[in-house]
Amino acid sequence: MTIQVNLPEEAYRRAVDVAEREHCTVEQLIADGFLRELDAWDRLVARAAKGSRKEFLELLARIPDGEPDEHDRLPEGWAPQ
Repeated sequence: MTIQVNLPEEAYRRAVDVAEREHCTVEQLIADGFLRELDAWDRLVARAAKGSRKEFLELLARIPDGEPDEHDRLPEGWAPQ
């Protein structure tokens, strides 16, 4: 199957460099990377299926309430997007 993918110019240039070093085509490099990502997703889904929300909440309840250490704090002005 053939599909067309739009990549940012910088990503494409980096892919060309890596493909040249690895002696493969950009298409092979992207296909291999995509398959690795799909495999990682499958592993994540399988691990999540083994989890227990009840056990997660029990573990979360054991964490002491309080301010995080300085190195664990979010930057000033940070907000989720």
